[in-house]
Amino acid sequence: MLFIQGASFYRIKGILNIEGLTKKLIVQSVKSSPVFIDGEEWQPYEIRETKIVFIGKKLKREILEKGLKQCLF
Repeated sequence: MLFIQGASFYRIKGILNIEGLTKKLIVQSVKSSPVFIDGEEWQPYEIRETKIVFIGKKLKREILEKGLKQCLF
């Protein structure tokens, strides 16, 4: 998605739930330079879900949704 709409993104921030990992995966990006770092361990009481925020202008929602859905399979 960064390659397709990279100029439209200002920032990306998120916490990713990756199957098989016991730690949260943190993603941050300024423009088209994503950085991934290990976060804290998922706690038993936490709902393991991915949350991501895209900040930019003229982002095409349908392209974002399609790209994200492709990551699920």
